[in-house]
Amino acid sequence: LGISFTEASGGLPERVVVREADGRRTLLFPPGAMRLDIELADGRRLRTVARPGGVRVFTRNGARQVEFADLAWHDEQGRPVPEYTLSLRHEFYPDGTAFTSACFFACGRPAPDIVRLALVARPDCSDFDEIRWSVPGRPKQVDGALIMAPAERFLPRGEPRVFETGLMPQVGLYMRRAAGPSLYAELFMEGCNTLSGNPADNASEVVWQDDSPTLRWVIQKRPFAPPALCQWRNHWGWAIRPAAATRHKPPLRMFHYFDNYRRYPEPEQVAAIAASGCDVLVMHENWRRDAQNDGMPHDPAGFAALVETLHRHGIRLAVYVRGSEESVVERGADWFDALLQRDFDGLYVDYGGPVHDVTPPDETYNGGRIRFRMHYLKWRALRRRVGSGGILYSHTGPWFSALGLSFVDGYVSGEGERGLLVRGRAEHEYYSMAAVCPGTMWVAAFPEYTSPRMTPFLAATGQYPHSTLGRQFLTSSLVHPPEPGINDRVFHTLWRLWSVMRGERDLAVYHDFNSRAIFPGDPETGHYLMVSKDRRLALLVVGNFTGAARQSVDCRIAWPFDWSGMEIRLLDTGEQRLSAPPEHLSLTGYGVAGVVFTAPDIDSDACLAAWRSPPPPPGALGQAYLAEVAEQRRLREPASDWTRTWLVVAIPPVPEATYEESLLVDL
Repeated sequence: LGISFTEASGGLPERVVVREADGRRTLLFPPGAMRLDIELADGRRLRTVARPGGVRVFTRNGARQVEFADLAWHDEQGRPVPEYTLSLRHEFYPDGTAFTSACFFACGRPAPDIVRLALVARPDCSDFDEIRWSVPGRPKQVDGALIMAPAERFLPRGEPRVFETGLMPQVGLYMRRAAGPSLYAELFMEGCNTLSGNPADNASEVVWQDDSPTLRWVIQKRPFAPPALCQWRNHWGWAIRPAAATRHKPPLRMFHYFDNYRRYPEPEQVAAIAASGCDVLVMHENWRRDAQNDGMPHDPAGFAALVETLHRHGIRLAVYVRGSEESVVERGADWFDALLQRDFDGLYVDYGGPVHDVTPPDETYNGGRIRFRMHYLKWRALRRRVGSGGILYSHTGPWFSALGLSFVDGYVSGEGERGLLVRGRAEHEYYSMAAVCPGTMWVAAFPEYTSPRMTPFLAATGQYPHSTLGRQFLTSSLVHPPEPGINDRVFHTLWRLWSVMRGERDLAVYHDFNSRAIFPGDPETGHYLMVSKDRRLALLVVGNFTGAARQSVDCRIAWPFDWSGMEIRLLDTGEQRLSAPPEHLSLTGYGVAGVVFTAPDIDSDACLAAWRSPPPPPGALGQAYLAEVAEQRRLREPASDWTRTWLVVAIPPVPEATYEESLLVDL
C-alpha cells in the first residue's frame, strides 16, 4: 500500500493507494475519504488539525508507525476549540494491515455540548464491476457453536444496512472486475462504546452513493454535555488484500483424518495414504486428549510413532488446534516443538477468526470489544512457531476476517455456506476469499463438493481440498471412508497435475482474478498458471465450468514468461509432446487439462512421475467400507410403501468426548 498524510488530513491518511498484482495502482481512499467529525449543539462542525511539528514517524515491532500526540479541533472558519483534543497512533504493516489507536478527551470546562461524533470512511469502488460485502454482527456470547453462527455475507452492491444502536465491528468488501484483478478490503472497529456511557447513544450504517459505500460509525448520536472528566478511546483499522502475484507453496495433496473411534490411523491406513501421493495429513481434534485445548496427544507413544512414519514417507502432519484456546492465545502453542518438526509440520487452526477474541463490557467499552490487533499478532506468532516452511491453515466459519491470513498457507472455506461454492464463479471466489490468500476446501460438508462440478472451481483458484477420512460420528453423514480412493476420485486428475510443481516455493501465479489481458475472457473456462521462481518450470491448468464436453476451447494466452527452448507437454486424458503452446484444447464436462513447460536441464521424467502414476485402488479397509455402503443402499432402496412409520433418533456416544455442550447440540 501507498499511504500518505498531509496537513489537511488532520491526522488521518490523506490517500491510500493499492498496488495490484499486475502493477496497476488503484486509489482506494482518495483525499477526504476518512474523517472524524464532531457536530456541536451550536451548529458548528469540527475537524481535526495537526499542530506544527506534532507528528512522529518511526518503525517498531515490524510496523511503520505514525503518531499524532496532540491534534487540535477547528470549526469551519478555522477557529480552534481548545476544550477538545485527540491523539492518534497508526501502525502500518507491510501486508496491508493497519491499526489506529485513538484517545479523545475534553480538557477544559465548560466544554461545548456535542450533538454528534462519528468516524467516516468512504472507499472509492468505482473501478470495480461487482461488489459483494458483509457486515457480521457483534456476538452476544462466545461458545463452541459460534464457529457456525450465521453472518450477513454476499450482500449486493447498493444494499444499505442501518443499525440504530451499536458500532458495527467489521465491514468486508470483496470487489471484482469483469477483466482484471480482484481486491478485498475490510474495515473494523474493536470496541463498542459511546461518549456518554449510555449504550443506546451510538449507531452505525453502510449507505451507498455513486456505486461506492460510506461506512459511518456514530460514536455519539444524541446531545451530550461533557463532564469535567470526559474521555473516549477505541481502536480501528483495516486489512486490504489485493489478489496476490505469488504463493509460497503450490497446491498440495491433502487428506484430513477425523476419527473419534480410531484416534490414529492404523499402519495399513498410513500405507494407503502414502501410496496415494499424500503431501500433508491433517489430524482433527481426535489427536489430543482435550479437544478444546493444549498439545497433549491422546496416546503419546502412538502419536510419536505416527509422526515418525509420516516423515519417513515425506508427509507433513498438521494438527488441530483452536485459535481461541489458552495454549494458543497465552502460550503461542509452545508445545509444538516437542511434538512436531518446525519448517515442515504445522497447525490446522479452527475458530480462526477474531470474533473468538472477545472481551466483555467494561468501564471503557460498555458494549464489549473484539481484540482485532491481538488476533493479528497471534497469527504472526503462530507463523513464527511453525516456521516459514511449515504448514498453517485457518478456518473462521461464516464470521470471516482477513486479519492474519497473510501468514497462512490456506484459508479453509466450504463449511457453513450451504453448498454455495459451486453455484457460480462469483460465489466461489467470494466464499473462498480467493483474493485474500491461497485456499483449501472443506469438501465433507455437502455432497456437491465431491462431485465433478467442484473440480473446475478448485482448478481456477489453485484451491486444494481436505479429503476427509475417518468416522467423526457413527450412523451419520460424518462417517467417511477409512482410506483414499473412494470419496476423492473427482480430484485425481487435478492432484496429478498439481504434483508437477510439488517441490517449488515462492511461485509466480497468474489467473483470471489477478491479471489483465493474459487469458481469453471466457467465463466458462478457468485458468491458473504457476511459474517457478527461477522461471524454468511452469504449469497451466485449464478448467471447464460446463457439464458438457467442449472442443476447441480457446487457449491463446499472452504468456508472461519466455517458453522458448522449453519442453512443452499437454496433459489431459493422456500426455502429448508439443512444439509450441496449444492455441485450443478439448475438455470433458467439468474436466481439467494441463500444459507443462520444463527447461532442458530439468528431469522431466522425475517431474512427471506422479502425473504418470494413477492412485491405487482402495485396499481391504476401503473395500469393507464400500460393502457396508452397498448394504445400506440395499436396505433403503427402493423406498418402502409403508403408510405409517416410526422413527427413533439416537446419537451414539463418542468415546472420551471433550466437546462443550453447545457444540454437541449444534452438531
